Amino acid sequence: MASHGVLAACGFARKSYICEVSHQALIMKNIVLLSAIALTLSACASRRAASSDAAPQTNDANEVHQAGLVLDSRLPRAIIYKTKADYNDLVPVTMDESRSMIVAYPAPSDVVAGDSYARPTKLEGGYLLDNRGITPNSAFLDYTYEEYAKLNPHPTAAELLDHVVETHPFVEIYYVPRASSSDKAAYYNSVVKSGFAGCERAELE
Repeated sequence: MASHGVLAACGFARKSYICEVSHQALIMKNIVLLSAIALTLSACASRRAASSDAAPQTNDANEVHQAGLVLDSRLPRAIIYKTKADYNDLVPVTMDESRSMIVAYPAPSDVVAGDSYARPTKLEGGYLLDNRGITPNSAFLDYTYEEYAKLNPHPTAAELLDHVVETHPFVEIYYVPRASSSDKAAYYNSVVKSGFAGCERAELE
């Protein structure tokens, strides 16, 4: 009877020891797992911080600060162009691919901008910043902005076709990220000086 009691006690002790070892092994496994997770999270945070330091300063997903100006992707890209001759004071219209008809043209009131007219802004190197809606298919009329604004009644596309003076007036056209700042001449001139780095050049015939 005594021997049976000793054996039972020994069996219980062995089971308790095994349970304790298994419990300790489980604790160690959890510690290793938690340490690995902590290291992974730390590495991710470091990469995010490095990426944030390298990126341009932003206010939201649409705005990028560059050279003290706000470049806003929500705005249509600005157009900078150069022409074969001086058409700065002539009103542009849009023609079809064959240049045989006018497909879009402004109303006389559209060429007025406040107390002035929507003439292009002169930039360095003979380039111009569009204020009217230039496209690669644009052509120029023989009407000045002032003359066109006074037309009454409004002209038709067929009537304006006789006033087209140049159907292929462009040397270069570039699409440029638009600055929403009011002081943007310096920015656009810097784009010109950079050789239009990062800008898209339009294909011209």
